[in-house]
Amino acid sequence: MSLHFPSSPSSSPEAIWAIAFNELGQRIRHAFVRPESYQRALAYVRGLMGMVERKKWLASS
Repeated sequence: MSLHFPSSPSSSPEAIWAIAFNELGQRIRHAFVRPESYQRALAYVRGLMGMVERKKWLASS
């Protein structure tokens, strides 16, 4: 199992992440019977990787 990323210096980080995300999707596709579940899982992972401001939670004393 090998991952293929562009090695060109002109490849942007966004292009590399897009390729990696697509390869991840292909690797996990067989685990989902329904296409809706597969799409929901991809959307969830994309959301986890997104640039959303995180809230800082205070630890309870």
